[in-house]
Amino acid sequence: MLGAVIRNGNNTLVVELPTGTMDLQLKLSSIGIDVSADRIRISDEDGDQIRVKLYASSPEEAHLLSLLTPDQTISEANLCSEMLLRANAGRLENRLRRAAVCRAESRARKSRHSGSVPYFANQREIRHPSMV
Repeated sequence: MLGAVIRNGNNTLVVELPTGTMDLQLKLSSIGIDVSADRIRISDEDGDQIRVKLYASSPEEAHLLSLLTPDQTISEANLCSEMLLRANAGRLENRLRRAAVCRAESRARKSRHSGSVPYFANQREIRHPSMV
């Protein structure tokens, strides 16, 4: 998750992105910001009334931050963070699915070969004489 430190005058808000649009707007209003999140630029300049600084906790998020510019809004950063989260969830789901398939195949091989010596000659299973 991306993090955002948002300052409005002497008020500071630390929020994790992604978050819901309404939730973000409610949190912004808690520090006196009544402007929509899609109008707040990602800028941390001294002269700005509303200052936004983003930070990352993973290499993927750091790469995402390198792609965002001060011309973009906190709403756009929130959307990008949501897309990154979904992409990571999809990769994790695929890894878990592959691991489950590997475990199932391994169990199937073990049950097929229980009681036999794990040696194959010309695709035929060779049983130990005591198992015949």
